[in-house]
Amino acid sequence: MIPKKLKYTLAITLLALSTACLATGCKKKHDKIDLSGSQASEGTVQTAPASATIAETESSSNITIEPGIENAQSQGTSAGGSAAALSLSVQTDTYQNGNISIQYPVISDHSVKAGINEYLKENALAILKAWEIDEARDTMNITCKILSATKNRITVRYDGSVMTDGGMHPTAVFYTNTVNLSSGSDIGLSYLADPATLASYVLSDDCTFPEADAETIAAAKTFLKEENPAYYTGLFQNADFPYQGTFPESFSYEYEGSVYFSLPVPHALGDYILAAYTPENK
Repeated sequence: MIPKKLKYTLAITLLALSTACLATGCKKKHDKIDLSGSQASEGTVQTAPASATIAETESSSNITIEPGIENAQSQGTSAGGSAAALSLSVQTDTYQNGNISIQYPVISDHSVKAGINEYLKENALAILKAWEIDEARDTMNITCKILSATKNRITVRYDGSVMTDGGMHPTAVFYTNTVNLSSGSDIGLSYLADPATLASYVLSDDCTFPEADAETIAAAKTFLKEENPAYYTGLFQNADFPYQGTFPESFSYEYEGSVYFSLPVPHALGDYILAAYTPENK
């Protein structure tokens, strides 16, 4: 993810990271998010135990979806019970144009309301417009992973990189999308956790980063503490889709009882870092 306005910190110096690495080749030319507003999460969500299987459209192999937050709350559901009845069949398709490749989910269950698949694709491809990608010259490769898919909602994670024409280095890409399949609305971070609580958590020593190594975590914590709670509260209020002209700087998803959310950091620290918050443990 393209980082926020970088205030290169002592953390990067301690890591002996070259300041030259902080230059970015990505054409993310959108305006900085107005953190004074807030994004309301739409719709209501009913959690239900379920898992599903993705059949890759570009491969004959089957991929089993990992159990999502829906499963975490009813481990006692027997095989062939309500979980099977509430699961969805999901495939992945790929938008391909030159060196641009973006995977996106396609739900094959006819019970899902019309327009959902088009909306999922629209969100997956929103990064092209938001970052002003030149599809004739730039290179982007993004894969999607369906974390959960039930009659109630689908949660998708996108990972990849973008290299702009003439850029110095590729930039890491991370975003997510959780959609309420009943209402067709996006489920944002404000629905999953209180933004102010998360802001305090990020600035505390309790904040965990499950996908980073110890050295990166130490440097990231120093960098992140340069901002105040108000900044992070605004960041989280504006996290996630819907895309409204400015690509969010933070994305989130819920998985097995924990809330995962991204934070923008300098390129030398990976462009973004993923934090995990488990309410009952904090």
